[in-house]
Amino acid sequence: MVFGQATFNFLTLFNEQLESGNSGISFAPPRGWIFHRGMRFGATHTWWGEGKKRPVPHEGLDLLHYLNREGTTSTLTSQVRLITPLGGEVATVSRDFLGKSVWLRHPVIRDKGKHLYSVYAHIAPATTIRVGGKVEPGDTVGTITRGNSAVGVPDHLHLSLFWAVASLDAQLLDWPRFAFLPEVRLIDPMQTIHLHPR
Repeated sequence: MVFGQATFNFLTLFNEQLESGNSGISFAPPRGWIFHRGMRFGATHTWWGEGKKRPVPHEGLDLLHYLNREGTTSTLTSQVRLITPLGGEVATVSRDFLGKSVWLRHPVIRDKGKHLYSVYAHIAPATTIRVGGKVEPGDTVGTITRGNSAVGVPDHLHLSLFWAVASLDAQLLDWPRFAFLPEVRLIDPMQTIHLHPR
C-alpha cells in the first residue's frame, strides 16, 4: 500500500516533488511532459539524431521538455534537482553513456512478493547518494549531466521503473542487461500502478 491507497502513479508523484523542490518549475495538468517520437516506454527508435533503431525497446521514459502552468514550453536543465517521491535504499550506482545511473530499491512498495525499483539515468548523483544508503521521499537523487553533446544525444533524464525480487543481485543492474533478467518486470512509468499485496 502507498499512502493508504492500492494504486498510485509514479510520474505524478515525481512531478509533485519536482515542483515543490525547485522554484520556478510547474507542470500543466495532468502531467505536462512533452514526448517526441521515441521518448516513451517501449519505443524502438531514438528521438535524437536520425532516429536510429534502439538495440532494445526503450526501458523507460526520456524527460526533457514540459509544458508549464502558464502554457510555455520549458526544459529540464542541470540546475534542476531530481527528487525521489518514494523512500528506499540505493541498490547501486552505475555508469551510462551520458553520465551515471542511480538504482533505488523501494522495499515498502511490494506487489506479489516483488519490490519496486526506480532508476534515474544520465545524471550526476547528489553527494549524499551512497550505495546501501537510505533515501527519503523528497531527497535529491542528483541533477541532469551537463555537457555530453559530443555523443550527439541531448542531455536529459531517463526514468525507469521495474518490479524485481528482493534478493536481486545489484551487480546485475546495468544497461541493457537488467531488462532481460527473469527476475525483472519493467513498468511503463506513465501507467497507474495497481498493487496486489499477495
